[in-house]
Amino acid sequence: MQTAKLQGTRRIVRRPCLIRQLARRVDMAFTAIQEWFEGEDKLVSKAVGYGVVILAGVYMVGQIVRWLL
Repeated sequence: MQTAKLQGTRRIVRRPCLIRQLARRVDMAFTAIQEWFEGEDKLVSKAVGYGVVILAGVYMVGQIVRWLL
């Protein structure tokens, strides 16, 4: 917490603005996600990625064959 100047005999305590707290947390989340995306790929994530691409390709070929028949 930050303290402001003394006014009379009372001290005013200022808390960080709610918007700044939210912005800081969102920034931390985006940074963590960006580091995860830019990190080293694991074998499981590569297998899932290739599996999704293969399934999409099979689906597209099936749709083309269905359209031609």
